[in-house]
Amino acid sequence: MLPARWGHPGRGYAATLGAAALSAAALVAFAGSGWGAIAHHGPAAGHAAHAAPALVGAAWLVAWGLMVAATMLPATAPLADRAPSPGFLAAGFLTAWFALGAVVLAAVVAVGATPAPGAVAAGAGLLAAGAFQLSPAKAGALARCRDHGRLPAGGSADPRGDGVRAGLAQGRASVACCGPLMAAMALGAAGGTGAMLLAGAAMTTEAAAPWGARLTRPLGVALLVAGALALAG
Repeated sequence: MLPARWGHPGRGYAATLGAAALSAAALVAFAGSGWGAIAHHGPAAGHAAHAAPALVGAAWLVAWGLMVAATMLPATAPLADRAPSPGFLAAGFLTAWFALGAVVLAAVVAVGATPAPGAVAAGAGLLAAGAFQLSPAKAGALARCRDHGRLPAGGSADPRGDGVRAGLAQGRASVACCGPLMAAMALGAAGGTGAMLLAGAAMTTEAAAPWGARLTRPLGVALLVAGALALAG
């Protein structure tokens, strides 16, 4: 059954979920290819691909984009059903997430010469993400992310531009709400592709399901425990 908050599905809804499903399949195929080490261990694992750093960075951004499309894009379904051009809405939304991916990649490159031990980086990232989950900043970001009223009432002379702007606004709200966890996991390469997909699905459920806000504190506690265990191990 569809979440009541999302209303009755239409073409935009179906297109959004279809794009997410195709992205998930493409990500699984990517992870099983010769570039799988980058998808699994993050952008710091470029040496495993025996490729130029620029190519490694581009490959990781492709994996990041597929992960975002597979897990975060479904949260735009309420807007997609009202947007005249769901594709432009998705483009704006994914642009905001690609910007975060570029920041994560730049951070990895910046510390690439002296990387922290994997368990330490993963543990610290999970602790930071867990602390954010329990903070007032997260509560405010989640409220904005769950607000799907970003499209104009109608009659605009530039419906495609409206779609891109609405997608960018929704994407910025989504990054503010869900980005800390996804960035922390990517920076620490915590758990690989499967864990990233699971975390993304949890974030989308939190942002879109009628009862999603109830996940915030339990997820924060779980992240704190996982981070402490990673550091202790």
